Amino acid sequence: MHVSLLARVSVATALLAVPVLAGVPIPDTVLYGWVFIDRQSQGTGNDVSVVARVDVDRPPLGNFPSDEDSQGQIVGRYRLGEKQSAGDRYVLNISLESLADSSTQGDRAAVVGQTVKIYVQRGTAPEQHVSDYLISAAGRIEQLDLGDHTLGDWDYDSRITLNDYASFASCMQGPGNSTTSQCLATFDFDRDEDVDLEDHVQWQSAFAGK
Repeated sequence: MHVSLLARVSVATALLAVPVLAGVPIPDTVLYGWVFIDRQSQGTGNDVSVVARVDVDRPPLGNFPSDEDSQGQIVGRYRLGEKQSAGDRYVLNISLESLADSSTQGDRAAVVGQTVKIYVQRGTAPEQHVSDYLISAAGRIEQLDLGDHTLGDWDYDSRITLNDYASFASCMQGPGNSTTSQCLATFDFDRDEDVDLEDHVQWQSAFAGK
């Protein structure tokens, strides 16, 4: 019986193939917070994305590594304004998986113990590396503000002065009362979603350089 060359190659490939076991999905890590570029807080109208990448020891596809190969594989991405409930903050879900014996890391997931590199991208500009985050456990939810900024510095001059206090006074609405995103990003020291006397105490300490 005549067997075509294509058939023989297909059979040989099947016999030589070694199954690759994928990892098991586990609860995501969730990071959230404010994004600052040039010390100014960013919002939904700024076309800003937050990208999480991890380095994976995997040979590049083809003869030339892709951009993702060189910067690390993407394990999370969020564009400001993507979720209406998040307002001007970012909410980044980092996909995680657990590796069993003989399993290899998937294309879109990190594993516990890895360090995630966080990038910020404005429009089509190149991504800028702004922070690192160690995945210490699955299912954690943590605030991580991104970029250079100084809490209490309303005019973004890298100093806390009496010029900033006038804006603090207008932002302070009391416990549980809403205020603007800009006010929260700058003056909500304890990150409890309001600007009140507790934040005032911390602003005074920052003003005094304590």
